[in-house]
Amino acid sequence: MRWRFYTLFSGRGSSRLVPLLIMKPFLTLAQALTPDGAELTLHAHDTHFYLRINRQPLMGTNASESERVLAELACAKLKSVKAPRVLIGGLGFGFSLR
Repeated sequence: MRWRFYTLFSGRGSSRLVPLLIMKPFLTLAQALTPDGAELTLHAHDTHFYLRINRQPLMGTNASESERVLAELACAKLKSVKAPRVLIGGLGFGFSLR
């Protein structure tokens, strides 16, 4: 069963029930201070996760193309190496591992 919520809308002498739009919350899941004093936060919205530093977007799971391209460029010269080993470090959601 799906619930529908309505609100009363009044305007120009008439009243009617209209569907109430319920927004999906933007949740803060974790926060920490970096050694230089910046605030690093992890957020969730709908099915995506986001990292922000001092409220500025750093990266999100909805836009991972640049991370994939960087990994492809870095590993392109390893095709001729018999058993390449790659160290991936830093913040991220792990898209470079794919």
